[in-house]
Amino acid sequence: EELLIHTNYSKAVEIYEKLAKQKYPPSFIRLFQIFETGEFGFAKDLKKSEEYKEKAQKYFSWIEKKANETKKPIF
Repeated sequence: EELLIHTNYSKAVEIYEKLAKQKYPPSFIRLFQIFETGEFGFAKDLKKSEEYKEKAQKYFSWIEKKANETKKPIF
């Protein structure tokens, strides 16, 4: 028996964009990938990909900074 999975990539990107507006970090990464590579038939958009890449980098830099600030000496 064949299993068919319906995929709606336009809807998926729409949801990722809504999540990005809510500052959900994984959405930044996914949108960067989609617009950088033209995945799922979307046109490559280097301006958008760079925008999402910068947002992801800022967020993860903040996490790294906070993690480093909370390190306690082993001794």
